Parts: sequence; C-alpha cells; structure tokens
Amino acid sequence: MSHVVNKRARIDGSRMKLHLRNEIDAIRSNPKSASISLPAALCGMSRRKDMSWEYGTEVGYSKLKLKPGLWPFDLKEGFEIFETTYTPAKPDSLLHVLSCLKHANHEKLQGVVTWRGILSKIMCLPYSQRDSFEFVVWKYKGTMFFSNRETQEKIDQENSLSRDSKRFMYYGYKFEEICTRGDEDARDVDSRECYCRVYKTKLGRTSIIAAGEMDCFDENKKDIELKVTRMLEHNGHIRSFEKFKLLKFYCQSYLAGVPNILVGFRDDEGVIMKTQIFETTKIPQLIRGRETSLWDSKVCLQFLDRVLCWVDENVESVDSSVNESDIYVCRFSGTGTLSLTKEPRTEDERIDQELYDYFDYA
Repeated sequence: MSHVVNKRARIDGSRMKLHLRNEIDAIRSNPKSASISLPAALCGMSRRKDMSWEYGTEVGYSKLKLKPGLWPFDLKEGFEIFETTYTPAKPDSLLHVLSCLKHANHEKLQGVVTWRGILSKIMCLPYSQRDSFEFVVWKYKGTMFFSNRETQEKIDQENSLSRDSKRFMYYGYKFEEICTRGDEDARDVDSRECYCRVYKTKLGRTSIIAAGEMDCFDENKKDIELKVTRMLEHNGHIRSFEKFKLLKFYCQSYLAGVPNILVGFRDDEGVIMKTQIFETTKIPQLIRGRETSLWDSKVCLQFLDRVLCWVDENVESVDSSVNESDIYVCRFSGTGTLSLTKEPRTEDERIDQELYDYFDYA
C-alpha cells in the first residue's frame, strides 16, 4: 500500500509512538469521511471442543430460536459445571484464517489480514482507554498480518478469575445457548466451540480481510450478535450503557456488517427479564447530539483508518523467510499512547512458509 507519511508518528530509538490525543484532536479539527465498504463473506470455519478448526463449514452457526414466554430465564443454570471446567484459551492463530482462505481457493492477499477483535479494540480506543492490550504485526510482500497476543496482565487476570467474573462470562455463553437452541434443547455451555466468518472490506485505501465470530442468524439468514447486560434502572445505568456498552456493540458489529444486535437485559441475580433488538447502523442515532460527552462513530472510524496507515508506514516488509524475521508488537498500556516495538517472533507466531506462498500479493 502507498500512504502519505503521518508526520505525527515519532520515532524514539527502536520504539515508534502514536499519541492518541494528537490524533483525535487532528480528526476533530479537520474532519473527513473515512468510508468503509460493505463486508463480503469469503469463507467460514468452525472451532471444536478440542480447539481444532474445520474449514468450509457452518457448524455452530445457528438460527435464532426465541420461543414465546421464554423470559424470565435464569442464566445461572448450569454454571457449576462451567465454573469447574473453564480454562482460559490461548489466542487463536492467523494460521486458521489463512488455512480457511486457502480451503476456499481465495488466492489474493493485500492490505491487512487480521482478527476482527483487533480492529474493534482500535476503533473503540478514542473513547475506551481503561484496558491495556497488545497485538503483533508483520508484513510480507507488502501485506500486513495482525495477530492476537495477550498481555501478561490479561494472562494473570484470566488465570485468577473470581467466581463472580466467571459467572458474568457464563451469562453471555448461556444466553447464546438459550437463544439458538431453545429452552428444551439447550445443552451444557462450552466456550471453546464457535463459528467464524472470514470476510473482506475496505477502509479508506486499506483493504482488509478479517475473521470474526458470528453468533446466529434470523429467518432471512441475516447475522445477529447476542449480548447480555444489566437492566437499566436509573440514569446512571443508562449513561454507562450508552457510553461503554453501545460503543463496543457498535464497533464490533459494524466492522463485520452484522445488521442487528439482540441484547438480553438481566437483573442482579442473572435472570433475563427482557430482550431488545438494536439495529447496528442506527446506534449512533441514539446518542445524536451527545457525541462530545459520549462517543462519535465518525471519530472511531477515522481513528482506525489513521492507525492502519501509521502501522503500514512503520512496519518493514520482508519478501522471503517470514518466520526468520522479527515482528512488531503494538501496545496500548492505558497511557494515551500506542507504541510499536520490534521484537523476536515467538513459536506461536510462526506459520508454514508454504502457506504464505500459496497466495498472490498485490
């Protein structure tokens, strides 16, 4: 890709930094439309209980089945089994995305190849800077590869989750089971199983191939994202929902072209009392006029565009022996700065060279 060099990207020794405040101020002072194309599906893949992947299938991609009178429903049902069997999973490798593309005979790669969750975190960042995160980047023949890597802080948190944290996590998995299988057909929750779609889109001048989990679909085979949140009982709850939850819901679903989000509202005991459908593209309208105090979808999208360009400008490309090259770790540690640091590649970040060489690169 060819981009105009971002003059605000500073080099500090071997560490490159992007200051969020500067970027956000620049976007607001010179707002431009960052257009994104409608995502187009390329292929799908399913993850099994043993964490293996099957390419070209829709196993785990279920139809929404909401029976009349289903609510209220206690999401704690079956939690004891989940609590004793849950173990944190390692981040999924880009190997599976590339293998799925090869299985579908998709031969051309350009721009960015990534997991959707990485893009969603970046897109939320102008308004969600409480949590640290990192991902790794390498560039082969001009195409960038973004792969998940957990921070040590996140690993430590996952390995020492409290009972309450596991319970809140379980609510989401249980809600998905109930919505896609119905009360009588619901089974024990297993967080390892999922269906992911690989799709292509374009943001500004950057082509994107991304993989993201899809929860279910409606009678028209349109995707539906499933979410659980607390009942909104006073103005403080409403503001928190609009400022944090709607931001994450919107960014995640908008990037993959998921048209609707079904939200289950629970009480403090984990009982779903009601559900509501939110149309993804209409979520920004719900906070119109309050963007300054909440969040602005246009700023989010433009910020993602700028970060992708910044990474492209600062990551060196290699033309052979990918696994022998260093990678770049992109980190956000809650200090208002994104940084790129060149580091050795780990074993988990090695993918067979022959798989890379199957593809054509623009």
